[in-house]
Order: sequence, then structure tokens, then C-alpha cells
Amino acid sequence: ILAWSMSFWPFSKSKQKIFTDDLQKITFSTDSEEANNIFNQTTGSDRKKQLDEFIDKKVKKFITFADQLTDPKITEGDKKTSFDLAIESLTKIKNNKNLLVGHDEAYLKVDTNKTTVQGEIKIIVDEYIKFKTQIKTALNLE
Repeated sequence: ILAWSMSFWPFSKSKQKIFTDDLQKITFSTDSEEANNIFNQTTGSDRKKQLDEFIDKKVKKFITFADQLTDPKITEGDKKTSFDLAIESLTKIKNNKNLLVGHDEAYLKVDTNKTTVQGEIKIIVDEYIKFKTQIKTALNLE
């Protein structure tokens, strides 16, 4: 009875609403623009602040909403492939977020590290697009 009544819980947002109202509002510029926003700052601490802002305002928010869309998991049926591809993209986003979080001020102070940071951002940006496409298919979202 509890599981049945939970399905009518009025406070949970629909997957469509999460996708449309929350996930779609998070946008990324190109990897180049995002990296330039960070490395246009002159000090390591300013670059770290800019990177943290990128991670907090975009990446972590995206992951929060993506996690809501991927629970419960689709384990069978014709939508499983799309769902699994969405999970794969989300995993890559989480892994690269962790790499970005690991960059300290000293690392970010070195201009030549921009290439590495931009590469990690590129994976997030690319996988974000793939995730949205695959989860939309898997969950029949509009």
C-alpha cells in the first residue's frame, strides 16, 4: 500500500517537468568559451573561483537533475539502450567534474594547463548534449 500511495505523492516533480523546467535551463557555452572564462582571470585564486562557479552553477546542478531523471533505472524493454547511453554520458560528466574539482590554484595558475581543463570541459559539454538526447528518448519526453 505504501508503494502505491507514494506513486500519487503530490510533491514529486514529473520527469517531463524536471527535463523542461530544470535541465533545459542549464546551458553550456563551447568548451573554448568556458575555458577562456576561467583562464582570462589573471591569478590562480581567481581562476579557481571561476572554475568553482562553473562547477557549482552548471555541472553540479545538471548532475542533480540528471540523477532525478535516471531514477528509477530502466532495466528492460526497448528504451533500455537509450537509457544506458544516457547513464554512460552522465558517468563521463561526473568523472570529468571530479577531475575539474581536483584542480587547485597552483595548477590553474599555470597557463599551459588550460588545454587539459578545456579537454575536461569539452567532455562535459559533449556528453551533456548526448545525455539530453538519450534521456529524452528513453523517457518519452518532449
